[in-house]
Amino acid sequence: MDQAVADNITVPIRYHPRIAKVLLNQEKAKEIEAYYARCADEGSTSEDIMKSKKAMSSLEIILGEKDRLEKLAVDIHDHYVASVANDPDRCRKL
Repeated sequence: MDQAVADNITVPIRYHPRIAKVLLNQEKAKEIEAYYARCADEGSTSEDIMKSKKAMSSLEIILGEKDRLEKLAVDIHDHYVASVANDPDRCRKL
């Protein structure tokens, strides 16, 4: 990669670590618990409920949540726009 940058074949890749928080608000947590209580009242077994909770707590489900992805996309966009505004060479025309 360093040689490609030196040869002007590509531009340097800059990595900016960003923290993407995953938070579950208390309102949502109460909704989830109420849902599982209704499931139990309607005859679901505790084993079925535990399997469902395990499936719904997978990282893919949590990280792919629509609101979180929208916030992440806005953050990426805003960070890029702010970075380019201070460094016009990063947004040079090809």
